Amino acid sequence: MHNIILYCKSYAGDVQRVKKLKLSIEKYNKDNIPFYISCPKEDKQLFEDTLGKENYILILDEDIVTLKHSHLDGWRSQQIVKSSLHKLEITKNYVCLDSDAYFITDFYKSDFLAKDDIPYTIIHENKEISQYKKLFFNSNFSKGAYKETLDSYRNLFGSPYKKMYDYGPNPYIWSCEVWKHFEENYLTRVSTEKVKIRGVRPKSVDLEDFMTILELQHNVQMREAIIYGEYLLNTKLFEIIPTGPLFKVYHWKEMVEFEQKTGLFNEEKLAESYLGIIYQSKI
Repeated sequence: MHNIILYCKSYAGDVQRVKKLKLSIEKYNKDNIPFYISCPKEDKQLFEDTLGKENYILILDEDIVTLKHSHLDGWRSQQIVKSSLHKLEITKNYVCLDSDAYFITDFYKSDFLAKDDIPYTIIHENKEISQYKKLFFNSNFSKGAYKETLDSYRNLFGSPYKKMYDYGPNPYIWSCEVWKHFEENYLTRVSTEKVKIRGVRPKSVDLEDFMTILELQHNVQMREAIIYGEYLLNTKLFEIIPTGPLFKVYHWKEMVEFEQKTGLFNEEKLAESYLGIIYQSKI
């Protein structure tokens, strides 16, 4: 079993983005950390034709988890797949990358593992996003949808914390131990409660059921990074060694335009502070 891998859950619509990510990994991966990609079964041939068969391991989403609820869209289902990688028992930890990410500088295992097999935990107050949202949209990050979702999960987990922590952005550094413990302990406890999904009480509750219960019965949006971060913060399964965002993420075109005007938009300069860049696909 690996102590850490790079992992990207993708699909046909993002295969060209993944190709760029793969090339950047081949260039900057100084410790030869294994790179895994997963995709739906029907996209397997496209990925092999586009990416070749070298320098990565292709696995199928269906080998990780079988989704049951037809109402799930791609945004929700990909969160479940990414959060279920522990089921394959191939690694202790993983760097969970989006398809639209790419590296811009050399990276090593030590960028993700604090000591032995203990990963860094991405946890911060995301003051950059707060500033940009106020600048571009005159909105308050601390009073928006993210805070409402965070508060909802804190109520579920009985969290005493008040600071508005962010456990991202992508890429995340996740321990399989956290997701496994969440599934085998918290979700097992949920399954003993009298919950119903679309009028039916399940015999057991998995992550997909949990998400469905939250959205249908509690109007709480699925946020895998919040689940991971808040659960780890409350259980303290291992020492929490904090770190900030690994990549510079451009959430809106306004960010790109602003940093172009101010001279901040420069990969060489960004490489001094970040391992990579993400332009969200909506830009």
